[in-house]
Amino acid sequence: MMNLNACQHLVSQRIQATRRWLASLPDRLPSDCPLCRLPAFGGHLCHGCEADFFWQRQRRSICGRCASDLDAQGVCQACVQVPQPWPLHSVVSALDYAFAGQMLIRRYKAAGNLALARPLARLMVMAAQRSARAQAPVAWVPIPASKQRLEQTGFSPAQQLARFVALQTNAVCRPLWLQQLEPTIAHKRLDRVERWQAAKGRFSAQGLPAGCVVGLVDDVMTTGSTLVAAAHALRNAGAGQVVALVAARTPRGA
Repeated sequence: MMNLNACQHLVSQRIQATRRWLASLPDRLPSDCPLCRLPAFGGHLCHGCEADFFWQRQRRSICGRCASDLDAQGVCQACVQVPQPWPLHSVVSALDYAFAGQMLIRRYKAAGNLALARPLARLMVMAAQRSARAQAPVAWVPIPASKQRLEQTGFSPAQQLARFVALQTNAVCRPLWLQQLEPTIAHKRLDRVERWQAAKGRFSAQGLPAGCVVGLVDDVMTTGSTLVAAAHALRNAGAGQVVALVAARTPRGA
């Protein structure tokens, strides 16, 4: 006969297995692909769209420092053009912010389709797991939404993504570690140089453990000015390393 400790261990294992099965249940439910509407599961992309838009990017030669494409000589022209110092240890992106990726992000942000946060986060986590430079953070910190964005949409796109990324990596989400100091004008109206100038001193950070690795989450990276400003704030507050994870990266020259 089993002793009491063995029985308790067996019961604990079965409870954990049941919890894992229940947690995975949403991923098993039939759904339509959010892009092409063909059969899929759990609200995620179908195999075809995932191959065309996620894996197509992941198999390219990508700069681990800023998530831009490398040129034929293996040089990242985006890194050559950005101001120094660069406070991000790595940047990982799931999709290109073009065509399908742009469509998903617009449906998520502009149309307020919050259900897309979960499949986008899944792709982000998959991309991070493939990166040799991305370190495991102690917490995921979203880029704070502006007051104007919250008034317009009622939610923070980066915070929703960070919540699901944290759940899928068994980590924590710490939105209060990073705050936006003052309102900013819409970056869509600014060129590259103006974006960098507007982002300076935009954030403050507090409450994080000294020397920790922080995962910074955003929906779209264009020039990198917002992520860099946030990373500077986190580093100044004691972070030892900042790794960034975004849903989509604007292609160079777009």
